[in-house]
Amino acid sequence: MEFLKKNFYIIEAIKSKVGLSFKYDNIARKVYPHAYGISKSDKRKFLLRGIQYDGGHTHGDPKNPVWRLYEVDKIKNIKIEEDDRFKPFEGYKMNDSAMRKIIEQIKIWIV
Repeated sequence: MEFLKKNFYIIEAIKSKVGLSFKYDNIARKVYPHAYGISKSDKRKFLLRGIQYDGGHTHGDPKNPVWRLYEVDKIKNIKIEEDDRFKPFEGYKMNDSAMRKIIEQIKIWIV
């Protein structure tokens, strides 16, 4: 049941472009999720790519965001942060190279 909840929250947050809060390695974090999928190196491992904007080891510089990759099975106490809306961050590329299959990702349309 916990996996289904995580899966639903991650997909909804990406589609709605809102933040997620969760504990990872027992540290509270807030993340702007950009991609969710299955690892290239281990097809049983689900991954979340995003920008951590609060908690944990943030660098606090929004002009130079740090992309992080999270193993979904290590995420605990996940919640959607509906008031924390975002636009895709500069440097984001669709079809994350760490993932063999993308389940959901921020869509970027080039005109």
